[in-house]
Amino acid sequence: ALAAEKFGWKEAWKGWLKPTRVEGRKAYGVGAGVIGNADVCEDNTQCIVRIQHDVKGRGATLIVQTDITESGMGQRAAAAKFAAEVMNVPIEKVYVMEPDSLNNVVNFGLCGSRGTVTVGKAVSKAAADAKRKVLEMGALHFHCSPEQLETKDFQVFVRDNPQKSIPIKKLGPKDLNVIGYGQHVEQFDIPSCCLFLTEVEVDLDTGAVRVLRFTQGTDIGQIVDNRMVRMQLQGGVGSASLDTATMEANNYRMQAMRYTDDMLGNLQNLIHKTMDSHMAKYENMMGSLRNFSDILANNRAELASPLNEAELTDLEE
Repeated sequence: ALAAEKFGWKEAWKGWLKPTRVEGRKAYGVGAGVIGNADVCEDNTQCIVRIQHDVKGRGATLIVQTDITESGMGQRAAAAKFAAEVMNVPIEKVYVMEPDSLNNVVNFGLCGSRGTVTVGKAVSKAAADAKRKVLEMGALHFHCSPEQLETKDFQVFVRDNPQKSIPIKKLGPKDLNVIGYGQHVEQFDIPSCCLFLTEVEVDLDTGAVRVLRFTQGTDIGQIVDNRMVRMQLQGGVGSASLDTATMEANNYRMQAMRYTDDMLGNLQNLIHKTMDSHMAKYENMMGSLRNFSDILANNRAELASPLNEAELTDLEE
């Protein structure tokens, strides 16, 4: 509703195949497209998040194990953000395992816009599971409940007294990882929907189409990556958003093409008729000229014929 109001759809839409307005030889029309996807949570995803302690010092690395093949959507970076936010560590301290099915647990793959929802859920649950174990170990150390504790930069501290803290590394057996597990089990009750509105200008003589403005609307919840959201929205433009406007534009284009073809056809017929008329006149003229040429040739032949002896004697006398 907000996108349609911002676009001014109610005022611009005049009905199917009806332009918003026509100015001279330019027509203006609007179109709407809707992309709906009911399987953004389809298929299953698992994740393991483990805290790998540094050999020296108090630091660690948060290792994310789930099969994410990077194909330009930024999902590996998104997974690192999910894990870093849950564990409250710098994203630079998160390592996402290289994609394969040998060293990672199952992920169906990045398709159908499922990546952020399913991978994000599995990674977040795995990180939360690891954090829960860390807080439980910290509760034993500080003799308090896990709810009284928090983590930051691989340290566990008391919420009401942050000065009381201890490295996660010192809470458990030496060199052992803290391991969390999470999964997403497919579900079909979270559809996605995106609205696209556009206005185009159509040249009625040439059929050329120019996009004047474009508005998108969707409810995406919390944004994890601004660039990833923009890329996802822009990717939808080419698939289904210009259907109505394209249909209107094609209609005007076909009208312009039919008009131009009719004009060219009329001109072609006129040329053919002119050629036929002139060809007949030309052939008549050529026939007359050939007759005149034959008469002239005969006259010259008669003038050039030799006189006989009788005619010569008459001339001499």
